[in-house]
Amino acid sequence: ARWWTDLNFGADVASPRVVRIVEEEDDLKAAADTDEVLGRLGWVRTDDSFRDRYGDGKPYKFQFDGAPTANDQMLMARRLVAKRAGDRLASEALKIVVNSLYGQLGNHRSGLWSPPDALRVVLTGQLLLLRLIDGLLDAGCELISANTDGVVVRGEHAAAAGRWQQETGFALEERTYARLARTSVNDYVAVGIDGDVAKTKGAFGGGDDQRSASRSAAPIIARAAVARLVHGRDPAEVVAASGEVLDFTLWRRARDLRWGDQAISGSVVRWVVGRRGRPIVQVTNGTTRTVAAAALLADDPATVDLGAIDRAWYRDEAIRLVAAVLGPAPDAARQLSMFG
Repeated sequence: ARWWTDLNFGADVASPRVVRIVEEEDDLKAAADTDEVLGRLGWVRTDDSFRDRYGDGKPYKFQFDGAPTANDQMLMARRLVAKRAGDRLASEALKIVVNSLYGQLGNHRSGLWSPPDALRVVLTGQLLLLRLIDGLLDAGCELISANTDGVVVRGEHAAAAGRWQQETGFALEERTYARLARTSVNDYVAVGIDGDVAKTKGAFGGGDDQRSASRSAAPIIARAAVARLVHGRDPAEVVAASGEVLDFTLWRRARDLRWGDQAISGSVVRWVVGRRGRPIVQVTNGTTRTVAAAALLADDPATVDLGAIDRAWYRDEAIRLVAAVLGPAPDAARQLSMFG
């Protein structure tokens, strides 16, 4: 109503906008289709979950064309088989499916939404894990660490673990470590009995694993630290030997960031530490914070000169990570193994 606005308020006032907010209609058919597919895998809603999703109404009963197979009902068992067989692709794919099923219990837009069931999963898992820990401690084991993924213990544990599996009906995965070097529960490198790296996580992630390294920031740091802790190599040698820019590339979300006097566009910024780099700073509400003191942008790694990278900085970061495990002045008598 341009003429009405001009008449009442003048030509310099913008026309009003009429907005009607309409919630998108819930697609119950899609939710029902999802329930049917999951029902074939052995996942059926509880009464409360069904009413929360579809509302009160007639009694319901899911009917399927055939009986679910054992494999369909046992996604977790299928993942364990794949994992033990070394089929990493199948194991990771099934892990995503299993984890997403739990995640959907807390997603109010999902056909599986059921807060009571989500709480049951969490509390049941925690209580069963505590029950396992109690049994291991009663058997004389030493508890090294525990989190939602499991426990690390030292000592004779087979009888207690077997009894827990028999009583609960759950199967435990087990891996024997010869050594475990860590800075926290979720930052560690574990060495198998064969002397090779069995697993890395957190700050040590990607140390010996190229697939994990591709998702890490400056993976050369973790790789050099792992090489020192596991193989006894000098971190400086590992850093000096790398000819890949991606090994040195750091990244973070590019929110309110500037590179020198230049605003950084895009959602993510990637850089390497260079001897002649410029600082990356974050300016928020008038406060300036330095993100990187000497950065060379690396949006296209092919354009980065390897000779301009400050390898000493990466060496020092790796040494600092090693020192967090061994102490600032490690000596030959320091024991890396939690079992030694």
